[in-house]
Amino acid sequence: MSSSSVGGESGCSSWIYCTNRTPSRAQLKPENLDTDMPAELEIENRLGEVPITLNKNRSMREESFTQKGDILNWNDIVHSWEKYIENKENTAHILENMDNSDKIYIPSTHRFSEEYQDKQMAKFYSIENKALEYFGSEGLTTVMLTLSASPFDSSGQILPFTDHLDSLMDPDLGSWQAVKTAISRVLSDYDYNYMRILEPHTPDKGEYYTSGYAHQHVALMIDDPDNELEDRDFKPVMDAHIRNCKTAGREAHKVDSKSVSVEPYDEDEGNIGSYLTAYMGEYVKEDPTDSERWFKRFLAGLWASNRRRVGFSNGANEWAREDYKEKYKESLREGKKQTAEEKQYEYYGIEKTKEDGETEEIEVENGNSGSYMTSSPYSSNDFVASVSNIWDRPYG
Repeated sequence: MSSSSVGGESGCSSWIYCTNRTPSRAQLKPENLDTDMPAELEIENRLGEVPITLNKNRSMREESFTQKGDILNWNDIVHSWEKYIENKENTAHILENMDNSDKIYIPSTHRFSEEYQDKQMAKFYSIENKALEYFGSEGLTTVMLTLSASPFDSSGQILPFTDHLDSLMDPDLGSWQAVKTAISRVLSDYDYNYMRILEPHTPDKGEYYTSGYAHQHVALMIDDPDNELEDRDFKPVMDAHIRNCKTAGREAHKVDSKSVSVEPYDEDEGNIGSYLTAYMGEYVKEDPTDSERWFKRFLAGLWASNRRRVGFSNGANEWAREDYKEKYKESLREGKKQTAEEKQYEYYGIEKTKEDGETEEIEVENGNSGSYMTSSPYSSNDFVASVSNIWDRPYG
């Protein structure tokens, strides 16, 4: 995957000066639509015409541009994303045995597949299990923070998806770095880790024209054996978000609202793993291109903007690795014992499935991406599972 920056006449020096090119809140209200079609469909069409970004310095996926270098609108981004998914699902990577030329075919993966979502949801539970192991059920306090922003600027013009998302996540333009700093100060006397997830605004909550835009949930797992922490302790975190996110409102981030929830761990009342899993899996379909239009806009926007939907603190990632090693230590130990019988593979190329169902192998010349080792006790299927993540890049 390669990236390019918005340039030419289509770009502006800053998104805040460009939003006169997008619809206003008034123009998107159902009562103001001059059309015979259903209001939601007309709003979809108008949102679809909004450029995916108006920040000329923003690096985007190369598929986000026309051949002339102009940035695509949100609808066209969805179409490009759908083609990307189709291409991924019709492609397999080929590894060739360096001794006998046997080949292994590894399905191409992408981060919008049901399998990938399942892996992320399993990781939520793994990290929560380690938090319980280290902090104990009596000492673990869980905190859920919800960080949002209006998709409209101060003049009432709607922001492009990427520029709105950057107001939440970008290290320079957004609030996330300041939020993490504020969390570390609030919890300077505590051990903690976090998980986070981006969730789309949904049509059933608020106005339809905000659907597909993102907000963020941050789940904190804290060693708080005396249950000292309260909602109000996280006011500096909310304040940091409001100060550093251009369209975040104070009313939506009061510490006595749903934006901050501090609770001692309670197995009977549910847990952070199940909450995040619900956010992750609620709208996921086996074929992501079959999703609702507003949800496809959300997924395609993340893809074009090179943004991960989920993220973890370094410590949480380490917990997940520990949990994995503990669960699969026997398999890992057996694999290490078989070094004398290892077989080495090299990258051969790709297999493409055509529209008529026929397959074609394409050898990559001088394109070996490295050698891969597998031990004889594992079947081909086991090996496929063990190395499939090689091509599961953060933005792909």
